[in-house]
Amino acid sequence: MSTVALSTGRITAPRSEARTTGGATAVRPTASARPAAVREGSDRPATRMRLTRRGRLVLVGLGLALAAGAGSIAGQAVAEAPIAEQATTTVVVGPGDSLWTIAQGIAAPGEDVRDVVSGLAELNELDGLGLQVGEELLLPAS
Repeated sequence: MSTVALSTGRITAPRSEARTTGGATAVRPTASARPAAVREGSDRPATRMRLTRRGRLVLVGLGLALAAGAGSIAGQAVAEAPIAEQATTTVVVGPGDSLWTIAQGIAAPGEDVRDVVSGLAELNELDGLGLQVGEELLLPAS
């Protein structure tokens, strides 16, 4: 067995245990003879943390997720090109006028009227297709 000698304020290392095996004496330190780091304020020995395979996979996955998130945020930060100024004229909406009838009047031959209506709505920043009498609309200059 191992023993610990105590003196005032000092702890000495435990002694090794000797075994006799067939004429030869083998000296092995006992488990308590090995120095064990002790956490401050605890009686449990400090152990080294080991990262398991699953832990490594989780860390790699988190790293990839962070990289993907940073890449998507960086992709959104790209500035759009400024919109080129377009020459326009104005027209006042009269009774019975609609965006469709105005678009039919300015559409080039063979041009789809739906595309012209969409362009007028975008140019005038209209939410709906309803117009008010007396409202001024911007039309692209031809």
